[in-house]
This record gives sequence, structure tokens and C-alpha cells, in this order.
Amino acid sequence: MEKGTIKDPGYVKLKKLYEFFERERIKEGRTIEEICIEDIISAKLGDLLIDTNKKMRKNQITQIPVLDKNGCYIGWIDDKKMTTLLSLKDEKIRISEKMLDPLPPKIQHDVYAIRLEDFFSYYDYALVEKNGKICGICAREDFNKFLEEERVKRNMT
Repeated sequence: MEKGTIKDPGYVKLKKLYEFFERERIKEGRTIEEICIEDIISAKLGDLLIDTNKKMRKNQITQIPVLDKNGCYIGWIDDKKMTTLLSLKDEKIRISEKMLDPLPPKIQHDVYAIRLEDFFSYYDYALVEKNGKICGICAREDFNKFLEEERVKRNMT
């Protein structure tokens, strides 16, 4: 059809094409939005480092995105940096911009999760974006859980 060799494909051919692409879409499975965590645990500039560390431990997370005063994500702190900063033994240390690592890439919400295997070889997590706003976070652990679920599904069929 694209080459112009089929002028009028007719209903039956169009239906077959539609069914083919629909099967391909279903094969792709869930999107990143479907596997991401919607309730993002974050810290804010100026928060006490010791409180942020407690929040990370309580929620069993190893990195935490940081918001500025306008509520925009501007960077993150991981447990390794937290260890270094807490070893200074100053309980009044507050999160500042110079402490932050840059944010990881943002991924559009409708990307099929299965296509992100290579991405999670390089990054620990991604912020998930929808209509220009962050709608979730997906860590490597979430992606690994998704892969395990997909493997179980395949073995059941």
C-alpha cells in the first residue's frame, strides 16, 4: 500500500493488516507507566539530610529524587553519597544543589516496558513523564520484577 502497488486494498485486506498490527501491539505488553511507581518518594532542597536518610531507610530505597522550591525535580541523592555526607557527623546538614547528582533520563509514559532492557543496563532508575509532567518513577528493581512476571506469563501459555 505504501509503495502504491495496491490501489484499493479492500475491507478484508485492511482487516488483516489491522489484526496483524493489533497482535504485534499486544506482544509488546505493558507500558512503562503500567509498571512504574506513581507515588514518588522525594526530598526537597533544604531538608535535613538525616531526615532524608530516615525516609530512604523506612521506604527501603537507595536513591531519592530532590525537588526545588517550585516542586520541580532537580537532582537526586543516593545511599553512597548519603554515607559520605552523614559521616561528617553534623546533624544539621541540609540538602543543597551542590550535593545532587543529575537526574536520570525521562521516559515517556507510553513506551513499551519490554523495550527498556538496555536502558536499565546503564541507569538505576527513570522518571516517567506524561504530558510534560512527571507521573512516576521506575527503578531497575521494578523493571526486573516486570521481567520476572513476563517470564512466568510466557511459561504458563
